Amino acid sequence: MVTTANELGQQGVTVVLNKGTKYATIWSKLITNFGGDASCVKRSVAPGEQLGCFGPTVSIRCGLGHNNAFSDVWMNANIYGYTDYVYKGVDC
Repeated sequence: MVTTANELGQQGVTVVLNKGTKYATIWSKLITNFGGDASCVKRSVAPGEQLGCFGPTVSIRCGLGHNNAFSDVWMNANIYGYTDYVYKGVDC
């Protein structure tokens, strides 16, 4: 998850790198609890190529809560990875 320069906005981001020797078909889905969801279309990724999926930048919640971003990544029709990132809210 990325925090913008003003620290009052956040954006869910998934980045994948094809370390294999063959092309791979990759797509991903971002789910957040702060309104920054995104689905990234299927794309063929060459060996050594890096691919990013960016959710929208949205204002973060103020206070003691946590902002969560979850990312599912599929490669060649199989779920490849799942990450969960928690970023603590800030006092505004």
